[in-house]
This record gives sequence, structure tokens and C-alpha cells, in this order.
Amino acid sequence: MIRDQIVEQIIRYIDAHISEDITSSDLSKAFGYSRRHIYNIFQSSYPMPLMEYVRWRKIQSAANEMRALRSEKSLYDIALDYGYTTPAGFYKAFQSIFGCSPSDYKKRSVHMMKNEMRSIEALYEVVVQDPNNAQAYYELSEQYLMKALELSPQTQSAPRTYTALANVYRDNQDYEKAEALYSKAIALDVANSEYYRDRAAIYCAMQQTDNAITDYEKALALDPDNTWNYWELAEYYQNLKLHQKALDVYLKMAAVMPDFAWAHQDVGRIYHVDFKNYVKARDSYSKAVELEPRNIIFWYNFAFFYEEFEEYEKAIDVYTKIISIVPNDAWGYRGRASIYEKLNIQDKAAEDYAKATMQNSQHDTMQAYYQYIFDNRWNQTCW
Repeated sequence: MIRDQIVEQIIRYIDAHISEDITSSDLSKAFGYSRRHIYNIFQSSYPMPLMEYVRWRKIQSAANEMRALRSEKSLYDIALDYGYTTPAGFYKAFQSIFGCSPSDYKKRSVHMMKNEMRSIEALYEVVVQDPNNAQAYYELSEQYLMKALELSPQTQSAPRTYTALANVYRDNQDYEKAEALYSKAIALDVANSEYYRDRAAIYCAMQQTDNAITDYEKALALDPDNTWNYWELAEYYQNLKLHQKALDVYLKMAAVMPDFAWAHQDVGRIYHVDFKNYVKARDSYSKAVELEPRNIIFWYNFAFFYEEFEEYEKAIDVYTKIISIVPNDAWGYRGRASIYEKLNIQDKAAEDYAKATMQNSQHDTMQAYYQYIFDNRWNQTCW
């Protein structure tokens, strides 16, 4: 469950920076994990590799823009907006996902959607004829929800209807309309922390920092037992490089939920990554693994922590612990091998790289092993 929440945060980050050149290093810095760790978390909950998802999401966003009739951008400008510097590269990526060229796709979309807002009946017919037309579903949802609000604007279900309609506008990146609808939901249900948190995310997209912080803090004040309220406020502070404020939020979460291992893990991560405070990071990581002794994510962060502070023997102990928990985890062997290599214990390094290769046939693991053998071919301990 926690991994799924982290993956959702990663996806939100990608969506918020979709027009930028998103790299694995950017994601590593944004979440305070190593690139390897980010890849592992994402792929444990999602059916495609992380950077492949980034490419897929960029093409999907470009396609959404093509479908918007109000957009007057050329295909070349749209390609540039999503990081493709050449038409050929954009065409190849687009063709691989949609099975047609960008120009053919746009012609079909324009033909299918002559009017930006159709009647419910016309939109339903579009869905029947083209079940994969996402824009038609958006507009159909919008029509139904607007009709529901027209019929019962003050009922108990109205706040949820406002937020559902806001979500439609949010997904279409019409943030001003989304913000107005979330505000209406809040006016009808002022004690619902989720609505403040959703509106805060819109303010983030609109780069209204003060409003975003105000809403995140309001959400946390309304529901101090909701982990999402801590996480989203803390991660927003992290994105703003307000590391002390982020730490304060996580410390509060750890105080309110002393048995929640992830709270201590996040405290340790900030002490480790942002403040380089060895003692406090070590103590927080220790508390996290004490509470969840079989959580591999916690143990990996502990290993990276010891490695960064050059506590190599302790890092070896942690990797050994990881291997004892998950004996077929290639990354555990590979991590321990890298430490043995730093300590110039070549025979044990070669042995662990070989075990990693046996456990995981991924190209990069094998390549590391073969490169290691090649680089150390003069040393008999490699053979």
C-alpha cells in the first residue's frame, strides 16, 4: 500500500513536470532516493519501467493537446513542448504508441470532434463508435456532472459532484475551472481535508505557492491522522527546497504516529540527504527497520546511508540482511559486491556479482559483472 502511494506521488510529479526534460536524476533528487531505488519502487507497482512511463505519458499528453480543438499549435510546436527536438523522433515515438502518424491522429480527432461541447446524446454516440476516445469520455462526464449539479446544487452529494467535475477539468489541465469547483465543494463541506488537499495540488500546478501551502496546512489541521496530509505538505516543501519545514512536518507525523515506520523513514531520509546528520539519520532509519524489520526499502536506504558515510562494514551487514530476507534479490548481491570492490576484496566482489547475474538476467546486471571481470582480468581472484 505504501509503495503504491509513493508511485502515485511519482506519477503526480511527472504530470506536473511533463513539459520538462525529466531524467532519472531529477526523480532521484525530488524524492530523496537513489535512481536504482526509484526504479525498483515504481516497477513493483506499475506495469512498465519508469522512464518508459515518462515517454508514454509525454506522448499521451501531446495527443490530448492535438485533440483539443482550441489549440492552434502546429505538430512541431507540440513536439517541442514535450521534449522532442526533431519531427522524426516525435513521429517514431507517437507511431509506437498509437499506431499512426501524429498528423493522421489529429485529422481523425478533429473529424470526430467538430464541436468542443456536444450534447449528451451526441457524445454518447461518439463513445459507442469510438470506445477509446478519451476526450469524448471527459466531455460526457462533464455534461452529466453539470446536469447533476443543475438539478441538485445543495444536496449532501453535491460536494463530491463538484470535485468529480473538478477532476475532469484538472485532467484536461483547465486549472482555473478546477480551482473554482474545488472551492465550491469546500464551501459546502468545510471540514473535508481531502478537498483542501486537492485544491492545493491545483494551486501547485498554477504556481500559487502561498495558496498551496495554506490549503495543505488546512488539510493537515483538519485531519492530523491522515498520512497523505503530511506527505503532500512535506514533499511540497521539499520541492520548494524548504528542507527544515519538510523535516518539521515529518517529525510531527512521527510524533503523532510513533508506530508508523514510514514516518521515521522519511525523517531519516531528510536528515540523511538534506542535512547530512549522521546520528539523527541513523537513529531514524534504525527505528524504521525496528518497526518493519522485513521492509526492503528501509534496509536499502540504510545501506545507501552507511555507504555514503563510508561505513562500509556496516553497509555489508545491511546488504547481508537484505539477502537473508529476499535470497533471490539480485540488487542485494550487487550492492554488497560494490562495497567489497571498494574494500578491494576482489574474490567476494566477483562471487556476489556472479550471484546477482544468476538471480537477475537483466542486461545492466550482467553488463556490470562482465565489466567487472574485464577490468580485473589480471587478478586471479576474479576467476
